[in-house]
Amino acid sequence: MKWYSDASYLVSAFGEDSNTPAAKRWLRQCADFPILITRLTVLEADTALRAAVVDERLTHEKMQAAMADIHRSVLEGHLQRKEVPHHQWFPQGHRISMHATTGCVCRALDVLHVAAAVIVKAKGMLTFDKHQRELAKAEGLEVAP
Repeated sequence: MKWYSDASYLVSAFGEDSNTPAAKRWLRQCADFPILITRLTVLEADTALRAAVVDERLTHEKMQAAMADIHRSVLEGHLQRKEVPHHQWFPQGHRISMHATTGCVCRALDVLHVAAAVIVKAKGMLTFDKHQRELAKAEGLEVAP
């Protein structure tokens, strides 16, 4: 099964937060590699890790180690960065946003991650974001962890 990861999963799997145990547990059990990511995933994960240092939730050294581990996972083939053409990404995002239930508080980046997962033909999405999970399920994606 092809999985797509958003930034919340990467930050938890490679960094250190309240979701880290669940992220690492899922990763240990995963047999479906590579996990797909995009430039957006990496940018958002880097930004979140840097913010965790500023907020003193993570040390600078742990942030650097997490970023290095993400890069190493790409090189080793556990993560695979996919390019998503903008001419597909934004129209797909608009479609998802327009069809989202009115009760779903969807941020643009959440919508773009789900759109990316659909475009790269992932069957599942790794995220800890509640609203993103709802969007992904509405698009027929399995959600974990």
